[in-house]
Amino acid sequence: MEESHQAEAAGEYWCQLLHEHRGEEELDARRTLFERWPRLGTANRLHAVASGAWPPQEADVLVALAARPDDYIEFPLETLHNVPLAWTEAHRLDLARTELWDRLIAAYQVHDPVAVLPVLESIVEAGLTVAEVRNYKMAVARLRKHRAIAAVAGRPEATAGLVASLRERNRNRPRLLRELDRVKF
Repeated sequence: MEESHQAEAAGEYWCQLLHEHRGEEELDARRTLFERWPRLGTANRLHAVASGAWPPQEADVLVALAARPDDYIEFPLETLHNVPLAWTEAHRLDLARTELWDRLIAAYQVHDPVAVLPVLESIVEAGLTVAEVRNYKMAVARLRKHRAIAAVAGRPEATAGLVASLRERNRNRPRLLRELDRVKF
């Protein structure tokens, strides 16, 4: 098979035809497509078709997705709904994508609210490396989330300490300080 998008689209069409006319052959075709293009989309479609035949294939799929860290984390998070696995692997791989960390935090805070606080703090601090209003607004939104999670975890002082530290380190950024004042931080 070729590497092109057209080849992948043709493979998808092949699987759709098998689904309509030879349903018993679709799983093998989905497995072939995943082996050729080990990505989140092909893994999701393989998982959807595999149903009862999924458990023996899970480890092989995760190994193949490991070459694409974002897909590797997103698959257990969104498709398998295995939040602890996604959380552990995100730490192991030192995941960099903030948007995916935000989703992991939202999902994992139910399991261990204390564990998400340091990650959220790192994201807030990293977001403030560039002085832009957009970054300030995102930092404030994440600080609000931090405050809510810290309250649930019984550690409201964590947010107060973080905000005090941010105010001190960013005392020459009046716009950031105004954003913090606006939400009473």
